[in-house]
Amino acid sequence: MIKILLIAFDDQYYPVYEDADYVILNHLRALSPDFQFILLCGVHDNAGAARVQKAYGKYCENIYTVPIPKCFQNTFRFLTARAFWLRFATLPFYAYYSDTFSKRVREVIHDARPHSVHFCDPLSVMYLSDVPERVPAILFYGDSLSRWFFEVAKTNGKSPWGLYYRIRYQCALLWEKNFLGRFRHVFVFSEEEKRWLLEKNPKARAETIRIGVDADYFAPAPEEEKSPSIVFTGILSYRTNIEAIKFFSKDILPLIRQEIPAARFVAVGRNPSPELSSLARDPLNALEANVPDTRKYMAEASVCVAPLRTATGGVKLKILFAMSMGKAVVATAKAIDGTPGIADSGGICIADDPGDFSRETVRLLKSRELREAMGRRAREFIKKHYSWENWKRSFSAKYASLIALGAVRGAY
Repeated sequence: MIKILLIAFDDQYYPVYEDADYVILNHLRALSPDFQFILLCGVHDNAGAARVQKAYGKYCENIYTVPIPKCFQNTFRFLTARAFWLRFATLPFYAYYSDTFSKRVREVIHDARPHSVHFCDPLSVMYLSDVPERVPAILFYGDSLSRWFFEVAKTNGKSPWGLYYRIRYQCALLWEKNFLGRFRHVFVFSEEEKRWLLEKNPKARAETIRIGVDADYFAPAPEEEKSPSIVFTGILSYRTNIEAIKFFSKDILPLIRQEIPAARFVAVGRNPSPELSSLARDPLNALEANVPDTRKYMAEASVCVAPLRTATGGVKLKILFAMSMGKAVVATAKAIDGTPGIADSGGICIADDPGDFSRETVRLLKSRELREAMGRRAREFIKKHYSWENWKRSFSAKYASLIALGAVRGAY
């Protein structure tokens, strides 16, 4: 059986999903019957180690956890290590660097002799140099960092935030140039991300894979709806989401309340920025931070909104999860950038202008029948096009191709 080593970090997950990383857990569920997995995971404390064992244990042959400092305890060692200038380009990634973890990577590869090493996120790429060159490495990249920084910088113009993200963009380009070409496969969520990476870095072996949605977990619960209510979900320290919430609350929500004065707005997610503290001053608004389960808030909402103003090309899980739950969704065109077919699914309304966005939202808030019809179409679309079976087929073929190449023989 093909043996795969996964390298990951136990961080604060979003969305909260069975106390585990959404992608890693479903990846293991889908592929563990046919492949043998070993997980090497950086954790912050004993609770993190226990969480990793509980979440992934039944899908892995072995799980190894290594303590990683939460902040910058290893900064000096990281910056003075090999190719420090390349590592510095990753900026906050160095907070996760550990000599102990680096050593453990080499030990596990030597003892387990995996056919391939699969890096689960950009943070883990710091340890690519610990993998023998002849052992094929795969990266699940998801969304391009450089494209995200570029789009956010463009949105913020000449403001201090714009300058900050232009610097981050240049650093991300340097990082991608020096690391992505060393992977056998780099998986991204959308064709837009793939085109961006190949344009900036032709050596990157970028490939598109469509993420799956757990339609049983994100299932409709219409009996919980509390009308008229609107919800936004996301990481609330994420610049794109901060700008979306501020745009909605300032330019769109007042127009909605001219028609429906009692409309409630709830922003739900992890680590809210202080910039959003003013949201809760209005008694009809609420800021729900670090909740154990976002499904409750989506189920209670009449309409889910995604008024994003920055196009990153990546798939917005907030939209896919809401559609899977049979919710009516109103989003900007930029919010669905990188999600093919969704605009024509009949399960989402697209509006960019504040007036158009408010009108679509009001129309849905006033008609439960319309919301439910849209929700049914949305869920059908998700079940057909965003199944984990599609993910399984894609990765099974890629894993098998590594063995067909005979790339690992003699690597140890």
